[in-house]
Amino acid sequence: MSAAKRVWSVALHGRRKFWVEGQTAHRIAAVLANRIRSQAGADSAAKCVASLCEDIGIALTPIVGPRGVAALYKRSLFLTSHEHPVLSGLHEGLHTTMDVSRLTTTLTALSEAEANTVGTALLQSFYELLSSLVGLSLTERLLSSLWDRPLSDPPALEPTA
Repeated sequence: MSAAKRVWSVALHGRRKFWVEGQTAHRIAAVLANRIRSQAGADSAAKCVASLCEDIGIALTPIVGPRGVAALYKRSLFLTSHEHPVLSGLHEGLHTTMDVSRLTTTLTALSEAEANTVGTALLQSFYELLSSLVGLSLTERLLSSLWDRPLSDPPALEPTA
């Protein structure tokens, strides 16, 4: 489903969700662009997409476990591959851990702009999938620390009181 169709289908289900989805897509693209700008090198987009995927995995592992994260990542790759065939087949063989090495290799072969576009679509798909399973509010709480954090900072952990 194209991004326009996805946004249209969201619009049919409620104006607030439509606005939130649009804001999230914009935020993901902005975070990725900021991370890419902070890195040097021809493959910076590929590394930044992989890094953000890993950060999301680290944030979610305490809640859904490594297999749950791998399942979300695998499904996100599969769904995104419909719009971006370059990702076709990357979901195969992922069972117990989220391994972004094949994603990095695939994105490195693309231009910076293409890697950024494909990476943004993958991250948006991951976010939407998680939102559909646990709800938008919980997804925001789980991933909000990733959006404004610089690339070098470790993911924020919940306090253990």
